[in-house]
Amino acid sequence: KPALLVLAGDLIDLQPISRYDPEPDSRTRVIDEIQEAVGVITRFTKAGIPTYVLSGNHEDRWKKAIIGSKAAALAGAKGLSLHEQFVANGMDPRVRWIDEGVGCPGLFVGKQALLIRHGHVQAGKFSSAKNLPDRLLNATPTISTLVGHHHQAGIKYRTILGKTICGIANPFLGADQAYNPSASW
Repeated sequence: KPALLVLAGDLIDLQPISRYDPEPDSRTRVIDEIQEAVGVITRFTKAGIPTYVLSGNHEDRWKKAIIGSKAAALAGAKGLSLHEQFVANGMDPRVRWIDEGVGCPGLFVGKQALLIRHGHVQAGKFSSAKNLPDRLLNATPTISTLVGHHHQAGIKYRTILGKTICGIANPFLGADQAYNPSASW
């Protein structure tokens, strides 16, 4: 039984409200996608596992759409924030929802022993996956950091004054590798 579950962003795609052309088999309503994600989260919360959700760049599509031209895809929505949508569709309200931003770099686990981030907010600093673990170690030299978003795996360790920290680039774990079929991903 894990001590906690951290979902580090891009839980849902929200393709109907994306600026990109939808895939032929994509849903037409984002609420259906939210309900499916809530079902997965509920399995963990019912087991008593403390759960955290970090919103990623795909979740940010919601914020851009509520006032945009694709708002019709939000039919059936309750409330304005995506977090409110998840709760209205059955997610346990005790699930902590974390929006990365200037005042919130992500989720600290332990006494700042590990920082978990989606990683899309500081796009200029971490805009490519190249040498990402090294750049994470340099950006937070006293805290281990795990970042998603970039779809490429990598890990680097460094020991300073007897304390070992690591920078981890967490890969995309879906079955669909069409995003980048390169063997190095």
